[in-house]
Amino acid sequence: MRLMRKILWKSLGTIGAVMACAYYLPGVHTVGWEQAAAVGVLLAVAYLLFRPVARILLGVFSIMTLGLMGIVIDAALFMACAGYIEGLTVDNFGWALGCAVIVNAARMVFGLFGKMSRA
Repeated sequence: MRLMRKILWKSLGTIGAVMACAYYLPGVHTVGWEQAAAVGVLLAVAYLLFRPVARILLGVFSIMTLGLMGIVIDAALFMACAGYIEGLTVDNFGWALGCAVIVNAARMVFGLFGKMSRA
């Protein structure tokens, strides 16, 4: 039950962070909030399914780059999800890196809510 709550909170953090990136960052363009929310949902699923596999396969590069490869993987996932949903575009990989950092920060903060136990 605690794991499900943690996954739910991290997914909500991902959706909110993608919507914030689409609204505040000038390199991320969206038609409406619906597209940003759809990319957030798709990114949350990609983080749940593909991110662990990619991190295992590219673990050696992650060690050599002191963990920075993880942000590159996340930016690539963001670009892939944004390219899959019509209506949200990212100007270049630099903006995707910025979004990856924001999304990871939001996932970390929202993940803390999932760890809190009910009294």
